[in-house]
Amino acid sequence: HNLQVNVRQASLEKLIEFDTLLKTFYPYITLDSLRISASGTNPTLLDARIIITSFELRPRSASNPTPAAHP
Repeated sequence: HNLQVNVRQASLEKLIEFDTLLKTFYPYITLDSLRISASGTNPTLLDARIIITSFELRPRSASNPTPAAHP
């Protein structure tokens, strides 16, 4: 699964905090891409576009004898 998150007018510290939080869920959730630019209305803050990728493992069952990762 992929999720795009758009952040507006965030401090660099908050973006680092978000990245640190995502890392606690590794390897199930990862930051796939990150684009940062200065905010148009306040250049001391940042706008960011973040793509997050996750997957889940399914348990084995009679109908699914081999577990598979689902992106």
